[in-house]
Amino acid sequence: MAELKNKMFNYKNDIDVGKFENYSYEQLMSLVNPYKFYFEIDNKQELLQYLQAVHIKYCESKNEQYSPCKYRKFNGGTMGFTKFEANPSVEFNSKIGDSYEFMKACFNKFFPFIVFEFVIHESNHIFQINAINSGDFSKLQPESKIGALYQKLMDNINKQYNSDKFSKDKTKNILLSNFFDIDDLVFDIRKSTNESFFYGNEPCEIAARDYTCQECAKLLNLPNLSTEIKRLFSAFIQEQARDSVYHAYDEKTSNFNFFLNILKADLLTDYPNVKQAKQELCDYVDGVFQGLGLRTINQVDNDLYSGAERITKKLLARAKIINSKIENNTEVNSKLEAEAEKLADSYDRMVDNLFFKRIDDYKQLERQYFELFPILQNQKKTIMKTRKREELLGDKNTVEGVLYENDFIIKKR
Repeated sequence: MAELKNKMFNYKNDIDVGKFENYSYEQLMSLVNPYKFYFEIDNKQELLQYLQAVHIKYCESKNEQYSPCKYRKFNGGTMGFTKFEANPSVEFNSKIGDSYEFMKACFNKFFPFIVFEFVIHESNHIFQINAINSGDFSKLQPESKIGALYQKLMDNINKQYNSDKFSKDKTKNILLSNFFDIDDLVFDIRKSTNESFFYGNEPCEIAARDYTCQECAKLLNLPNLSTEIKRLFSAFIQEQARDSVYHAYDEKTSNFNFFLNILKADLLTDYPNVKQAKQELCDYVDGVFQGLGLRTINQVDNDLYSGAERITKKLLARAKIINSKIENNTEVNSKLEAEAEKLADSYDRMVDNLFFKRIDDYKQLERQYFELFPILQNQKKTIMKTRKREELLGDKNTVEGVLYENDFIIKKR
């Protein structure tokens, strides 16, 4: 039954793996060796069939549903893209296929590695999407689960923000609309000058990069690898890990604010689906924080509420005493009014301090955010060192020059 279902899915989605249909995942991985890659794959179409086959076998190894893979023209440096939607597809920049003859002609040893990396990265986004669509997050590893739960929350926020109910009720939603509009405007301004803005430390991206690093590291264990190729793969994997750390920590790319988006969820108090998604995310994140011995979101919020309750009780008791002393004596009442005014000022100061403390607490939680990604932490400790540039990476620079530079054109005879 499962085989028939897969065949129907393949037919409906025009999935074609060509001669790679009976290849195992291990056999497909072995083709990353450039001394096999360029002799097994003849052209652009076979390259896509290979990428599709790798995606399918990798998904099967993780007990995940696979998706169709396609070429698509992208502006800028996007090489792969997977949209969070009901029926996702993995889309590769058509430059990858268009450059294949060039890469084969110059026997570029990095190209097989990087296209394998692309398909594994996008496959991890498919896992996240599958979890959101099914409502079952149990298959995901912790880092991807955080990303998928966050994406589910943002999908619910955006759904309500873009709804007619939200936009039409101006008397109720005008301030909330302004908050979202300003946030969108700031994002668009920054995105227009920095293509990677918001990409680096967004949880789905961190997870996809980390798991891709792990999968690519398995290439070092392939049988019959020459010393040259092992050195190449080792250098490329190290560069990949460095890039992962760079994206997460560099100020140009690390603009994701986990707790700002939780604040957005708190603003949408009338929408149960947003509240539920936020609670689901916070409960899981708090579980991870607690396991690491870190302060939780729930503890910060409870401190706020208990602090507010403590202030209220204390000042209310004093206000009742003042109120009970009010009498028909102008001189006495004048003193009481001054004391009441002092009490009100004290209340304002206490509330201000309480909320300033909450801001500081949330900043601390934001600093704890990277503790949720132990793989990234390990990479930072071992990779963020000055390393001698090796000539082995020349092929990497050629690939990036062809794929990422818009002015680079491959002319066919």
